[in-house]
Amino acid sequence: MKVVIIEDEQLLAQALKSDLEKVHEDIIVQTILPSIQDAIDYFKTNEMPDLFFSDIRLTDGLSFRIFERLDTQVPVIFCTAYDEYALEAFKANGIDYLLKPHRLEDLERTVTKYQQLTKQETAPVEQNLSKLFEQLGKESKESNIIVYQGESIIPIKTSDINLAYLENGITYLLCKDNKKYHSSLTLDQIFNKLNTNFFRVNRQHIINRENVKSAVQHFARKLKIIPKQQFENPLIVSKAKVSEFMSWLENA
Repeated sequence: MKVVIIEDEQLLAQALKSDLEKVHEDIIVQTILPSIQDAIDYFKTNEMPDLFFSDIRLTDGLSFRIFERLDTQVPVIFCTAYDEYALEAFKANGIDYLLKPHRLEDLERTVTKYQQLTKQETAPVEQNLSKLFEQLGKESKESNIIVYQGESIIPIKTSDINLAYLENGITYLLCKDNKKYHSSLTLDQIFNKLNTNFFRVNRQHIINRENVKSAVQHFARKLKIIPKQQFENPLIVSKAKVSEFMSWLENA
């Protein structure tokens, strides 16, 4: 069974490759592709796999664009932490949905599911869609981020966060009630817990869409976000991410 992994976090991609090879001896990971453009370029000269394992959020956009461009019927198992994309995932040949970080038993289950589906003459689309939404309902409830304040352990709902940012190597959460908390998580770990209402502005800042007042042109074709909540540091969207930011803002 030939598998292609689409994942922009190299460590996660290598861990997935290693675990897939453990759970089934017939699995051969054909390649690991970190972006939409890399995937499109790769399949100009290479054959399709039997199965995709794909993240949804990549550095250059949503992976659904890959499968739209390739116009392939190869099944896809999405590995992500978001439930907002359920219907789109199924339109993109999604047959399963794995939460990050994955577990070996989850991989065994989903590979078995793929094998069962390929034995059937036609895939039970309505049944698969129903199961996908049922799984999302059980596994993808709003998450909390745990912060510590003195001796207190405080769960912060992700929807209450207006801004997550890095300052002097420390991660902070700025909430809607103007309270600021220190988090022991990295900004990458926090972003993986957030839904699509949040945008990764740059390496230092993640903003909630509800906190965006406006955006103005900045030098070198960048954008500067004006937040509703007072914040001293500039929130600069790079030229490379302007298109993604505008699409995210438009699809509120």
